[in-house]
Amino acid sequence: MKLNSNKISINYLLDQNVFFRFVIHILLLALFKLIRSFNKIFANEQSRVLVVSLHRLGDTVFTIPAIREIYKKFGNGIIIACLPESVPIYKLILDQIQYCEMDRNDFYFGERMAKTDARRKLKKINPSTIIDITGSMVSASLIFNIRAKQIIGTNGDQFRTIYDQFVEFRNTPKL
Repeated sequence: MKLNSNKISINYLLDQNVFFRFVIHILLLALFKLIRSFNKIFANEQSRVLVVSLHRLGDTVFTIPAIREIYKKFGNGIIIACLPESVPIYKLILDQIQYCEMDRNDFYFGERMAKTDARRKLKKINPSTIIDITGSMVSASLIFNIRAKQIIGTNGDQFRTIYDQFVEFRNTPKL
């Protein structure tokens, strides 16, 4: 990896300095926890459930059994936030559920972070519960400041304080 003396990448710093990486990690956890605690105080009382499923087509098919189980539990109060190409697949199986389409223009940095407009779309839904089945930086950036009573999901360890019920990623093979 070539480095310019003027431009040292953040990844290089994190790889070379374990202490710096640890400090950044702790600061992010504290910031997310503070934001989550504040938003939980002013949480919405409605009974809407938002399922964040920002998957590509192949992974969308694999989320259908999970969404069916969520539907059994919560009924018609479910709204799925997904990419536009996933909506027809979900409608084939789950036609009575509402959808919030997240356009690819709602994200930046190679579709890794949600723009303010994307977060506003979800804030208008006013969910009391959010279930994140995406488990990525994009979903964490989308839901971290939404005022919901409960946020359930899986993600990387650096985002665990965003969730009230956090499930760690499995390190073992899935099959």
